[in-house]
Amino acid sequence: MGGYYIPLIQGEIYGFQIGLLTDLMLWEHTRKLDYSKRKGEWLVGYGVGFTKGQNIRNQIKEHSIIENLDSNTRAVLFLQERIFNYGDFQKELNVYLKNIKNWHVSKIENNNIINANKLLLENKLQRSLDFIANYYTENFKLVTLMKFYPLQNQLSIIRMAKQKQEIDNESYLVQKQEIQSKFEKWLKKEQD
Repeated sequence: MGGYYIPLIQGEIYGFQIGLLTDLMLWEHTRKLDYSKRKGEWLVGYGVGFTKGQNIRNQIKEHSIIENLDSNTRAVLFLQERIFNYGDFQKELNVYLKNIKNWHVSKIENNNIINANKLLLENKLQRSLDFIANYYTENFKLVTLMKFYPLQNQLSIIRMAKQKQEIDNESYLVQKQEIQSKFEKWLKKEQD
C-alpha cells in the first residue's frame, strides 16, 4: 500500500498490520514503541489500527482451522498490498471475510482451464495468467491467489527487464517459456 497518508492513517495502517499478526494486547505492544519518534496523531491511528487488526485476527480464528491462521493473516496483508486506497481495502476485506470459506479452495473449473489453455495456444501468456488471477479474485480464493501471484509477477519482472535492456530477447524468451511451463503445471494440478 503506497502513497502518502496523514500520520493518523499511517499509524492506523501500521497498527493494523501489527495487530493482525500478534496475540499480544495493545498495551504490551506499545511499551516497545519509541514515543520520541511518534506524534500523538500517529499513536492514535496506531491504536485504532491495532484494534482493527486484532478484530480481523479474531474473525479469522473463528472461521479457520488453526493450521490456516498464518496463511490467512498473510493473505490479508497480501490483499492490503494490492489495494492502494486504505478505505477501499477495508471494504474489500469485509467482502473477503464474508467468503473466508473459499480462501483455500484452489480447484479451477474445467471450462476455465480450457479457456486458459486456449490463450496459451494463441501465445497469450499474460492474458492467460490474468484470466486465472481474475477467476481466483472473483471467487474469493484469496490464499490461492496469494500463492499464484509470484508466477504472475515473474512475467512482469522479465518484461520490465527486457524493456530496460537488462536482458536480451533470447534470455527473455527462455525465461518466459519457464514461466509458461510452471503455469501449465499449475493448471494441471488445479484442474477440477
